[in-house]
Amino acid sequence: MEKDKLNLNWKSEIFSSTIIVSKKNKKIAFFTSELFSETTSLKIDEIKYNFFKKGIFSEKTLIFNTSTKEIIGEIVYESFKTKARIKLNDKNYIWKNENFWNSKWSLTDENGILTKYDSNFSGGQIESITNDYLLILTGLFTTNYYLRMIFIAMISILIPILASR
Repeated sequence: MEKDKLNLNWKSEIFSSTIIVSKKNKKIAFFTSELFSETTSLKIDEIKYNFFKKGIFSEKTLIFNTSTKEIIGEIVYESFKTKARIKLNDKNYIWKNENFWNSKWSLTDENGILTKYDSNFSGGQIESITNDYLLILTGLFTTNYYLRMIFIAMISILIPILASR
């Protein structure tokens, strides 16, 4: 990554429906969603966006600007959950998992890596060479979408095992 980089932090409490994104300890954005909801809201400054997944088995999430009432992008998930294609404001990006533990991700365009994501149990860091907060946070949404799917899959496996005892 280049010298002029933007550093952000994000955090979430256990079982919280809110993710707070900050820059130098100042809140700049937050996500809110419910565990089984198909819609997640993002607020950056005073602008609100909705990420809407159409159905539980859909491989696509639409990005909606609530101010202009327009769909401004989409995320298409790959079936093996290690990569997603993001289209935002008519530009294409690739989000991908960078390690086995699902704790590092990156967002790239045709010129290379724009943003790196690194997480721990309840939050993480973001390092980016773009100052497009919507793009950076769309990547964070994708990260948390995959983490939520992993959590749901683990619960789905554990419930029958525990119930059979």
